[in-house]
Amino acid sequence: MKNSGAGSGIGSGIDGEINLSLAEGGDEKKPLSLLDIIGSTFAAAIGVQSKANKKRDFSQGKPAQFIFAGLLFATIFVVSVVAIVRAVLSSVT
Repeated sequence: MKNSGAGSGIGSGIDGEINLSLAEGGDEKKPLSLLDIIGSTFAAAIGVQSKANKKRDFSQGKPAQFIFAGLLFATIFVVSVVAIVRAVLSSVT
């Protein structure tokens, strides 16, 4: 017995079949969390990014988020190296 489709429930099609993409959230992309972006940026910077995370980043992430995170990471890294070198050189002289 087929359902009429009207009022037959959420995610059900015209023939009464369940639309799996709606039930599972197939087309809906979850945005990456701040920790996901930071972790991916750090892993990519040191060269240990997994293929699964790289695929997730390209499918769910926005380029602007990773560009900003990369620039921020690079700035913090350079400032840290300069500070360490200055501290070491000042203690030597």
